[in-house]
Amino acid sequence: MSFEVLLVGKKTSLLSIRAAFDRYLRSPPLNKKFSIYDGIQFNEANTALNSYLKHLASTGKIAGTIHNNPLTAEIIQKLFESGELASADTKIPRALLQTTWFYVSLYFGKRGRENQSEE
Repeated sequence: MSFEVLLVGKKTSLLSIRAAFDRYLRSPPLNKKFSIYDGIQFNEANTALNSYLKHLASTGKIAGTIHNNPLTAEIIQKLFESGELASADTKIPRALLQTTWFYVSLYFGKRGRENQSEE
């Protein structure tokens, strides 16, 4: 089985795995002083990885990034009007939770619901 068969997903997922390995190596108990993500010793390997990911993307073997349209003020207003979101003084726990989650994701999240679990 080739390595390409194992690569199912997105370019960003594969880059996230590299970043996770970097965090693991640099954290206790290992405390490595080098970085596989941006260390000069790994420039050649990172260049090769980036080239390989471009090749996989151009041949359609991994998915590219899908950009969604940003939320407009009208869409957010409709969420409030429909009861999906509520003001901070609401007595409805679920609406308060959804509103809090919405604002945390909006201001601190990088990718909307892409990496959030469905409950």
